[in-house]
Amino acid sequence: MKLVSLKTRGLPGFENQGLTISDLSPDLTVVLGANASGKTTLCRTIQGLLWAEHLKSAPEAEIYSLWSLDHHKLEIQASAFRLRFFLDGVQVDPIVLPPAYLAHSYVITLDDLFEDNAQSETHSAQQIAKEMTGGFDLAALRRSALVSWSPKSVSTAKGELRRTQADVRSVKREQATLAAEEARLPDLTAEYHEACRAEQRIKLLDAAQTYQKKKHALLLRQEEISAYPSEISLLLGNEIEVLAEARDARDRKHAQLKAAELKLNELDAARAKLHFKEESTAPTRLKNIMERLQRIFDEQQRLKQQIARCRGSLHDISKKISPEVSLETIPPLNADILTQIELLQRRFEEISQKQNLLKAEIQYCAKELSNDDPESLSQAAATLRRWLRAPDTRSYDFATLIRWIVLFSAVLLTVAVLTPTTGSNLLWMLAGLPVLIIIWVALPRSKHSQSNLRASLKEQFETILQDGPPDWEPKSVTSFLEQLEDRLLSAKAAAWAREKARRLEADLAVAQAEGEQLEVERKSLAAKVGVTAPTTLMGLSLLTSNLDQYQRLASEMRGLESALTDEEVRFASLLKDLNTALQSYGIPEAQSLDEAVAAVKLAGESAETACKLEDEIRLTRSTHEQLHQDLTLLQDKYSGLFSRLNLAESDENGLHKLCNARPAYLACAEDLKVLERECQTLEQELAQNAPELLELDQHQLAQQHLEFSALADRREALLQETTAIKTRISDARQGRKLETALKQQGRAQSKLAGMRDQIVLASAALFLLNQVESEYQLKNEPLVFKEAARLFEIFTRGAYKLVSAPPHEETPEFRAHDTALNRTLRLDQLSRGTRMQLQLAVRFAFAASAESGIKLPFLLDEALCISDPERFKAISEALIAITREGRQLIYFTSQPHEAALWQTLTEQHDVPKLKVLSLSKGDPARSSLTLVPTGTHPPEPNGLTLEEYVALLKPARIVPANGGDAVPIAHLADDPQLIWKLLSAGITTFGQLKTLFKRGSFSAFLDQTTYEKIKARAEVVDAFHEAYQIGRGRPLTEGVLEAAGLSGRIL
Repeated sequence: MKLVSLKTRGLPGFENQGLTISDLSPDLTVVLGANASGKTTLCRTIQGLLWAEHLKSAPEAEIYSLWSLDHHKLEIQASAFRLRFFLDGVQVDPIVLPPAYLAHSYVITLDDLFEDNAQSETHSAQQIAKEMTGGFDLAALRRSALVSWSPKSVSTAKGELRRTQADVRSVKREQATLAAEEARLPDLTAEYHEACRAEQRIKLLDAAQTYQKKKHALLLRQEEISAYPSEISLLLGNEIEVLAEARDARDRKHAQLKAAELKLNELDAARAKLHFKEESTAPTRLKNIMERLQRIFDEQQRLKQQIARCRGSLHDISKKISPEVSLETIPPLNADILTQIELLQRRFEEISQKQNLLKAEIQYCAKELSNDDPESLSQAAATLRRWLRAPDTRSYDFATLIRWIVLFSAVLLTVAVLTPTTGSNLLWMLAGLPVLIIIWVALPRSKHSQSNLRASLKEQFETILQDGPPDWEPKSVTSFLEQLEDRLLSAKAAAWAREKARRLEADLAVAQAEGEQLEVERKSLAAKVGVTAPTTLMGLSLLTSNLDQYQRLASEMRGLESALTDEEVRFASLLKDLNTALQSYGIPEAQSLDEAVAAVKLAGESAETACKLEDEIRLTRSTHEQLHQDLTLLQDKYSGLFSRLNLAESDENGLHKLCNARPAYLACAEDLKVLERECQTLEQELAQNAPELLELDQHQLAQQHLEFSALADRREALLQETTAIKTRISDARQGRKLETALKQQGRAQSKLAGMRDQIVLASAALFLLNQVESEYQLKNEPLVFKEAARLFEIFTRGAYKLVSAPPHEETPEFRAHDTALNRTLRLDQLSRGTRMQLQLAVRFAFAASAESGIKLPFLLDEALCISDPERFKAISEALIAITREGRQLIYFTSQPHEAALWQTLTEQHDVPKLKVLSLSKGDPARSSLTLVPTGTHPPEPNGLTLEEYVALLKPARIVPANGGDAVPIAHLADDPQLIWKLLSAGITTFGQLKTLFKRGSFSAFLDQTTYEKIKARAEVVDAFHEAYQIGRGRPLTEGVLEAAGLSGRIL
């Protein structure tokens, strides 16, 4: 039973768009879709089509599916938890399927294969045993509380009942004790109040005793204060420090005053050495004069440069002017003459350009022109068009036709008369008949004459134009008419060009007259300028331009020379003023600008030094005066310190005595203030609460204190006792201790009764479980185990065999026998991929044993998304082996590279019916697949000999202790191609090949004869193995110990 297509609507998460997959492969289909695209939903939907219980979460879902069942079409429709079956379009009863509790056996998810990354042997065996029982863990059920009970728990429940009964009795005794204490509570409360009053009286007595002591101490402090001198109260506490600071400051000021006087004398001596006088010219005025001199000097240099440049320009212009022209005799040119010459030059250029253009156009119009007459060509073209429109009527020469017919008929009759037989006459007549027909048809077409209208038009054309068409056929006439029309256009263009040339020649004559008039004006302007030599208009314009420029430069140079003379006079005057000012500095006169700069610099330095000395003298005098004032103030401060304390001036010993006595005085004064304040407070408190205590002495106060102390000491104990009694009474009234104890007692009784019922139920369940387990072991387990062992050998290509646990094992464990190494391994000693292959074999075996002839498809939902390539290959090859037995597989994934891996593996294992479907829009699955290599493959022989190929493979050496099953195939086969085929299929040892032979699966690789040869060679190794073991015990490994019967706990 294989799924072909599926359509859904109303599934949770896909209520609007629905899900659709179609054209599934009967062997292996890979459904590729992103996360949340509906892969898991499709798995549940397919389960729901077979077992309606899985559609309870989608009450509004509608599902339509098409299946293939033994070459019949089976339709399964699901709606509102109901399944309907249609076989070839006819509704039928539901088909017989495995029970619903086996639905999980047909869906393999990631958790099923990768649930525990570090499974122990026991857990793996239990998981596989659970798969072999259809997913029911009978061992876990036997260990559960449903079928087992503990005598210890019964004893605990009885102890709990006895404890709760003792708690009830204890609570009742506590309540009786509280009733007695509640009766004593009023007496305890009255005694407590008396103790509180006694404690208050003791506090007042303590205050009165303290008041007597403080008052006595106050009198002593007053007597001590009166012994100190009165000046001590005027001390501030810092007089010694102030005195030392004043004395040090006074000494520092004296030293600074002497240093200022010494510096002032030195500055006066330095000022006397300078030649600077106060009436000397200020340095700023000297700098201003120097700046003006510099500006005048710069202006002189600039004028000299401009004069030199003008002289050079005049020399250049004089070279351009003809030597025949006398520059001195030419009158000055005015602006009117220059303007007239410029306008005359402009007009001359315009007329010259106009003449050139006219000449060029006349020359263009005089090129090769047609000499045809446009009027004649136009009449000839009209005549040809009329000839073409005239009717083409033809007249045939019937006379000639009749003559030919009569002549041929006479010939025929002559031949017939001369021929003696009638048959020959008839033959000649029949032979001549086609000739007569040909003459009748061809002769009218051979000769004809034109119509009279076209002939007259032809004659008229020939009178108009000498040349004509080569023959007067319509096609030739039409071609000649087109040429004639082109000639007509050329003739018209030539006539227009001749007319234009006549107009241009008239314009050229006018332009030449204007040029002659300009020549007259040029001569007149040359005479005005004074140029007698013959020159052109352009030469005249250039000459006047150069003359004008020469005259302007000459005028400019005369102005520059005059300005230079004025600047030299100003420079001499300012230099004289500067020398007059420098005389006050004692500096000699300067004769040039450089000397003036040096002299001004020297004068500035002298004035600057004098100013600095004068400023420093003023600052030093000011400092001297300030120090003298500070010294006076310090002396007044020093004397005032002694006068304020009524001490003689400079009586530092008396000041030290007063300062040393001050701390004791201050401490005594502070104690006096505190005592006065405390006595006042105590007196007010006693006057308010117990004024009679102020009249008592110390002895009387001590006697009363002793009387009230005995009663006050019991206050705290009375308070605690009454509070505890009230608390217990309150707790007893608010709490439910007795009710709680009674409830716990009732619960213990109910629990004990429930355990009794549970023990009865567990006994019944244990009886039923034993019955079910016995029935399963007798009927199902052998078949499931055999099928699982068969599939496991197919999945591993005979590398392993599934065997049951030793008889003494209590836990449901299995073992895997390594056919290559000939040893039995625990499940935790297998690789993860091999263990997954075993788990898949068990699950497939149990599902197959529960089916009634109909093989249902297996669904894999992201089962291999986190596996590495080697593990993916191991599991996928096991699944491909299932498809070879007619089972349909549907693999859901979101990884495109997994689809590529499936495609690669199916190509390697010759599974052509692989389809990759996409749940996305379009079908990007196939275009995005990239084939991925899966594992390594042995190299091909490629013509190598057996010895060369075995050397290339480098197989493991033969180990005698392992027997013939562990011998590599490369050592047993004698055909390199056979060795490569077996290694490519994963068969590396003879043990694998032997297992496949027992299952009848060797025919795809080799024939019976070849297998017998390999087997004989392996038996030789077995014989050698048996002889080798004599005297050599097998190594004592963990597997040997297990085979000897040692349990896992001892190991």
